[in-house]
Amino acid sequence: MIDVLIVEDDPMVAMLNKEFCERMEGLKVIGHAESTADAWSIIDQQEPDLILLDIYLPGQTGLEFAESLKKKGSLYRYFLFQQRMT
Repeated sequence: MIDVLIVEDDPMVAMLNKEFCERMEGLKVIGHAESTADAWSIIDQQEPDLILLDIYLPGQTGLEFAESLKKKGSLYRYFLFQQRMT
């Protein structure tokens, strides 16, 4: 089972990501964070195998957060995404 953390500030996008993960065999959503600060709190309590990470987040971008994970020595897999605005 792959434990997934969703880091997304838009509730609708977070819900869609959660529903997608729940339909995929072998994925289990262990948490949802609306900011990188919330994500750190979850990561400190649980160790996700995969982080679905929005690029545009309040306070710190997803790219900055990914760099923070790398500097901390955390070997998480993460997938960066951005909601397309048209």
